[in-house]
Amino acid sequence: MDNGLYESFKRLEAQGLKKPATAALADFIASFQSKAEIREWVADHLPELAPTRRSRIRHEIYTYLVFPILWDGFLANDPMAFYWLGMADQNLYALYGRELDWDDRLGRRDDRQFFADAHSLAPDNAQISQAYLESLIDCFGYLDHEWPSGILFSVADNDHLVVLDQISTARRLDPAGRFTVRLDQFEARVRAYVRQVQEP
Repeated sequence: MDNGLYESFKRLEAQGLKKPATAALADFIASFQSKAEIREWVADHLPELAPTRRSRIRHEIYTYLVFPILWDGFLANDPMAFYWLGMADQNLYALYGRELDWDDRLGRRDDRQFFADAHSLAPDNAQISQAYLESLIDCFGYLDHEWPSGILFSVADNDHLVVLDQISTARRLDPAGRFTVRLDQFEARVRAYVRQVQEP
């Protein structure tokens, strides 16, 4: 692996020189001699490549370096692989139909589901718990964004029971009570909506 080529890529990209940057990146990817080298580089660089949820990693880096390592971790039930799949889930969706055929073993997971899986494997990992909590809060925001017109779930299919369970999970993930007010508000809306729909 020639890390100088990666530094050249970053410099050229920052200067807006797209073609030279792409060429430098291709040379960098080709410079890896083994999967062990790739695994070490990915482990060192993922925090800067995907610093926030829904980060977008440069697609060549994700496709040829990051994803193969995360896929290995996914198959091995490595909680951090699930975590990073969730952190850069937009990259994963962009691969399908292009460089990657859909694999049913991944399921139709969104970031929240990747974090849920990671949390089930490593319930004491604060980094994973925080990401899972924030993804649940975002999900609740989507579900009740049309309130008071309604909430986006089916009472007839008992979706509200799943949502109430997720609210309980969010409370457990938030011992400091940072989202207590929001969770109280959302739970009250869920229960009110269920009552409204179930009224004869």
